[in-house]
Amino acid sequence: MQPVNEQISQLYQTKFGSEPVSISKIPQSGSDRIYYRVQGETVCIATANKNIKENQTFLRFSEHFKKCNCPVPEIYAVSKDESIYLQQDLGDTSLLNVLEQHGYT
Repeated sequence: MQPVNEQISQLYQTKFGSEPVSISKIPQSGSDRIYYRVQGETVCIATANKNIKENQTFLRFSEHFKKCNCPVPEIYAVSKDESIYLQQDLGDTSLLNVLEQHGYT
């Protein structure tokens, strides 16, 4: 099996037609998913997770919410085994950050 960075690079190249300039791990938040900021012509977030059912659920929810015109990150590409996906980078602030800062109510 290829290292995660190689898998991310390959998925990025397949989607965007060029190699990423850098792949940097960013902090996890709330699950076993591992996040990477991928820099290149297009900046995106790569999510790696061995829990395929969790990935499938996230991807289906994202698709549903997008159809309902909810503001969710765009999913750019998904690996064949569904263990890695590339999504729109919306910056450094996460929902968890907001909840921790302003409370959970």
